[in-house]
Amino acid sequence: MKRMILALSLACCGAVLAQEEPQVTWKRTEPPAPPSFRLFHSDMAFNIPTSSTIRKKEMQFEIGHRFSDPISAKQSSFYGLDSHVLMRLGMGYGVTDRFTITAARSNAFGNVDLRGKYRFLEGKGAVPVGLAVQAGAGWNSTYEPPEEQHGSLKEDQMQYYGTLIFNTMFGRHVAFGLAPSYLRNSDLFHPDTRNTTALGTYLQIYLGHKFSVLAEYTHKVSGFSRGHDPVALGVEMETFGHFFKIFITNSVYLNPSSYLAGADAAWHHHEWRLAFIITRLLRLGGDDKD
Repeated sequence: MKRMILALSLACCGAVLAQEEPQVTWKRTEPPAPPSFRLFHSDMAFNIPTSSTIRKKEMQFEIGHRFSDPISAKQSSFYGLDSHVLMRLGMGYGVTDRFTITAARSNAFGNVDLRGKYRFLEGKGAVPVGLAVQAGAGWNSTYEPPEEQHGSLKEDQMQYYGTLIFNTMFGRHVAFGLAPSYLRNSDLFHPDTRNTTALGTYLQIYLGHKFSVLAEYTHKVSGFSRGHDPVALGVEMETFGHFFKIFITNSVYLNPSSYLAGADAAWHHHEWRLAFIITRLLRLGGDDKD
């Protein structure tokens, strides 16, 4: 009997050892699908949108900061880092590979922003071109007319905007964009509805696969302006699913219906504020394509 039990035990051990190594299910079984062609890797410069959209079933979380004091405030607020922060939190979703919707909120007037962007052309060629359109609305949820002027100003808290986006690339490392925009009800503090037409431009120079320098400028063409054109200059670092943008700017405004009306400080007066944006892409589904 002992010999039989020993023989059965050895047979069972041999059968276990002869089995194949169990498959590890958490490892990727196929290589990831190559990303679609993009002139700009990110869906926006610092404020101005690019023609790029996030992929279908991707979700993008965004956090942006603008420090209210300028860098020149070395002693009083440690280069502005100890000053009040204007902040934006946003979440975008790829309905399709060409259509993205984004909802965000900034603490400037409690501006709640909802927008959609559709990319109808972006491809390779001798002169690559990207075309897209963006439209949205901003609700200034905490806006109230000054107490001494209450009753003389309008109560309209809504703003509406639209942007046509044109992108191209020179060579392999220099991307350029134009973004004419229209903003309705750009001046909340005026009894009449005033509008703004602006032209945004931006240039990005890729110094490698993950690092680039970026500049943008938004010029008021007509209508209301706070008096200064927004300017931003900085760097963009890209890693797996993340974009880190660190820059200086003369504007504290983040949402489109706010920054399109102009900056609150003059660039040439060196009233530059430190700012940053961090985005994170989250994949919610399979690798669907256009």
